[in-house]
Amino acid sequence: MLKTTPSQLTSLTIYTRLLDSSAMTSQNRAIELTKLNLHSIFGERAAEKRLHTIMKTWGASGELLFVDEMGVFKTHEAISGVVDKIQSLGDPDDSFVELSMLREEWCAES
Repeated sequence: MLKTTPSQLTSLTIYTRLLDSSAMTSQNRAIELTKLNLHSIFGERAAEKRLHTIMKTWGASGELLFVDEMGVFKTHEAISGVVDKIQSLGDPDDSFVELSMLREEWCAES
């Protein structure tokens, strides 16, 4: 399993300017977008498919920031590239999972 620090997840949630039809994003929409990023962007190993999802979901390239301990990334391609780097830190079989899923697993094992 890839180890992602809380600051990386916070960066994903706070610093991405995601497309939304309203000025304020509802809690449900924020959760939906966070899960989409976790699974369809950070969990996607196919770079072309990941880049397509970034282009469809995030703000216009060059008008957004993804801030991470590795740097500040301002374009769709740069964001996809840092996802490649993050994925390379783990094993090929590793995947991103939601913390709530981990809690459920830990409770079941106790």
